[in-house]
Amino acid sequence: MTLNKQSIRKHHKIIANGSLLSKEELVEMSKLWTVEQEEFFKKMLRQGAFRFKINNVKFQIQIKNEKI
Repeated sequence: MTLNKQSIRKHHKIIANGSLLSKEELVEMSKLWTVEQEEFFKKMLRQGAFRFKINNVKFQIQIKNEKI
């Protein structure tokens, strides 16, 4: 299984090993993940601003503040 582009919202900022990732890059990376790793990533994506590892890649997810 892989992530969909729709899984990643525009207000999510995803950093892997210190580099900002595009949606396309993240979808390509997720092709190598197990179902459990994908579910874990989605959980972290919902919660935001966490640091974690999948396949020795350090991820950091930040939610951009939107001004109202």
